[in-house]
Amino acid sequence: MTTFGDALRSFRQASSDPHRHNRRLSQQRLGELIGKEMGDFGFSGAAISDWERGESMINAADRNVLLALIQVLHKTKGLSTLEEANRFLECGNFRILNEQEGAQIFGNHDRGSNVAQPESQSKISQSGGLILLAAMF
Repeated sequence: MTTFGDALRSFRQASSDPHRHNRRLSQQRLGELIGKEMGDFGFSGAAISDWERGESMINAADRNVLLALIQVLHKTKGLSTLEEANRFLECGNFRILNEQEGAQIFGNHDRGSNVAQPESQSKISQSGGLILLAAMF
């Protein structure tokens, strides 16, 4: 199984730096772009390196950091689909993107079945499915 760090390294290396044509996204540059996305100073190249090597991990409570990371990887063409993003999050035992987060990053056109639904909506869908099954038999 791929670790979060291994997946991050792969997605980063598949990304193109938007300001350095035909150059791969460096760890330092990824940290800067995350900061730009979040409206702050971002992260150092050393912090990104630590994430990739599994020396440290993004705190699950820092959802904004995870969303900014996915946004940057998507904008730089390293991560292209909602399904890839959700598999990436699952590698780190993070919650997958909900419908709003997925639409915010990937737009409404790429909302697949692999999107977390709010618990109440999920229960409604399940009970509706049971009613349909009961009506068939």
